[in-house]
Amino acid sequence: MKRTEVSYYAWRLIVRQYGDRDASKALLNHAFVLMSLFLGGGDFKRTMIIAVNCGWDSDCTAATAGALLGAMKGTAGLPEDWVKRIGDRLVCGVKLQHQNASFDELADETCLLGVEMAAARNSAIQFVGAPAVTVRPAPTPTVSLRVEYPEEPVLYRERPARIQLVVQNHAARSLRGSLSIEPPPGVHVDLEPQDLELPAGGSHSLFVEARRTDPAAALPDKNLFVAQWKGSDTDAKLTFGLGGARQWLAYGPYWEMWDRARFPVCPYNNPERTCIPGEAQCTGDNYNQYARLDYPYLDEDRLLREDLPEELPFRFERGEDWIDERHLGGFRGQACYYLVREFRASEAAGEVNVFFGRSGPYRAWLDGQLIGEDQRMRCWAPHEDEGLRIRLTGQRQRLVIKLVNLSDVFRFSVLFIGPGDPEMKRGVSYMIDCLEDLPPAQGHVVVVYPDP
Repeated sequence: MKRTEVSYYAWRLIVRQYGDRDASKALLNHAFVLMSLFLGGGDFKRTMIIAVNCGWDSDCTAATAGALLGAMKGTAGLPEDWVKRIGDRLVCGVKLQHQNASFDELADETCLLGVEMAAARNSAIQFVGAPAVTVRPAPTPTVSLRVEYPEEPVLYRERPARIQLVVQNHAARSLRGSLSIEPPPGVHVDLEPQDLELPAGGSHSLFVEARRTDPAAALPDKNLFVAQWKGSDTDAKLTFGLGGARQWLAYGPYWEMWDRARFPVCPYNNPERTCIPGEAQCTGDNYNQYARLDYPYLDEDRLLREDLPEELPFRFERGEDWIDERHLGGFRGQACYYLVREFRASEAAGEVNVFFGRSGPYRAWLDGQLIGEDQRMRCWAPHEDEGLRIRLTGQRQRLVIKLVNLSDVFRFSVLFIGPGDPEMKRGVSYMIDCLEDLPPAQGHVVVVYPDP
């Protein structure tokens, strides 16, 4: 069997077992890495060609396979013509210490850190011929604080959020001090400052609940708490947070009983025919509903300005920017929904991008103006080239989204993106976290937390 046939058969078996339309799936791409290494036979170029030709997340699979070959064979195993083209310096698009370091410098420092890490973590490991390194002692605080979340790290409109706070004594002696939590404005925690004695090497754990003092007030995306330990000779502080649940008002489901693109009038009951939808001589189509993006299932112009209580909307909260059919009441089938979210930017008002990931057609309005629409049915994903430019005014803003579900599986997400990292610094998030959701006044409540 030819080498290309072996690669093809191996690829097909891997795809059949682990294939996914999502190019980033780790199982599939890891299998491609192993395949390219096994079939590449140690030849760097052949391995890279196999990895890239597998498709999916090919930049990562080729990089992983190449890094492993490089670690095993060193520079002697790299093709000379490739080495000349690449050069001998790192070219990094992020500002860091070794942004444009030489490969030799980067390799030396990486190896020295590896030797030091091994000496610090496992004395049984010894590197023969390695240079001597100074093992720096790990900084150990006398007292440390940490937070764990038994449930979602989310602050809901009326439901309390549970937090586990742990204080650890790292000293060889007992310590006395006071433990407290300072909540953000508008939030109450059921913890008064506590005087504690921590034995040497011991810890103390306690559960607290955080709840909003006014459920009708705006709910910020970001809610920061400060936990503090104040002792006679040592202090500790920890800042942690809870995300604010998104407040949605939903309308629907709406649908039609026949395909109006094929039948302008009802095919089941009209002057020429009266029949049962399930019968073959009729249309044989009694297991589907139909929904269209261009048909107004309610007074859309009015909905852009105000709520429609006569449509019996329902309120629901989400700790994530992800919605599926379970959060819209559980209806299965093709249908149309309208989602309304009102918010304001507490800071950094200005132009940002908003991305909608969805599995079906959508149309979106902000403050009464159409900002985007798409008729296509697709797999869920917010794509980089589909960001919609909007302006955050700092005042109350109304986002209305019309969604059409064309199958039994429904996916939707909304993501606000800021200017990102224009100075190319590490650790700068492009996510907008300065929004405050304004809870809707209308609508009955559908409880959707925690996720099923």
